[in-house]
Amino acid sequence: MRLGSYQALAHGADSVLYFQWRASRGGHERFHSAMLPHSGTGSRTWQEIEALGTELPRIAEAAGTTAHADIAVLFDWNAWWGLTETNGLPRND
Repeated sequence: MRLGSYQALAHGADSVLYFQWRASRGGHERFHSAMLPHSGTGSRTWQEIEALGTELPRIAEAAGTTAHADIAVLFDWNAWWGLTETNGLPRND
């Protein structure tokens, strides 16, 4: 979590956002991780996020900076045809 957060910041992100603050009590989301899991503030997840929160002010000058990345886009018509004809699903025909 910490490494992924710093990687996002190093690539130009100005914030790190999480999907859920507190773990859900019902539905399938109750199995999804959250900043505050069912086990409470004594959990490893909470403690790691809290530690990251105390570290981030030390790199506040990085906010607003940008990163340049050289990229390439490769387009394959045969792959495109395969995806559009099968709707992304495997077929026997």
